[in-house]
Amino acid sequence: MDTPGTDRPPPSRRRRVVSAVFAVLCGILALVMLFIGGVLLLFGHEDYADYTGRAEAVVNAVESEEGSGITTAYVDFRADGREYTRVALYGMNVPELSGGDRLTVAYDPADPGGEVTTVESTDGKVHDTLFWPGVAAVFAAGIAGTGMLVLFGKAIGLRLKRPAPAG
Repeated sequence: MDTPGTDRPPPSRRRRVVSAVFAVLCGILALVMLFIGGVLLLFGHEDYADYTGRAEAVVNAVESEEGSGITTAYVDFRADGREYTRVALYGMNVPELSGGDRLTVAYDPADPGGEVTTVESTDGKVHDTLFWPGVAAVFAAGIAGTGMLVLFGKAIGLRLKRPAPAG
């Protein structure tokens, strides 16, 4: 009940506003967790098991995209009697590299001139470090989304109807 002389809304209205605010916060949290989980699942699902070819490579160039924090290393290597130049290096555990550095790369024998990766990235267990946290983040997004729906329902005054007693 409203106390005379106060500007406070009745408790039911105040609860609805609080529920709406928390519903919005849960919705934002759900979207953020879904995005993070999606990215982790995408990168955690990379499979370099077919990259069975090995070659010694020399870093040709290292380029950074301004403002994005993304750095790409390009390598030159020889495989199956052919020279491959400026091939992008992908994968997990890519060390800090600079022009002229040497490293062993793994490549797909069916497409040696395609992308190459570090040898460490061919171990399937490496990608589990991203995959399972991604699953957890998507699960957390589902929980936050459910919380958002429940709170939104409270904010608009939805009530569950109980079945009438049998009689």
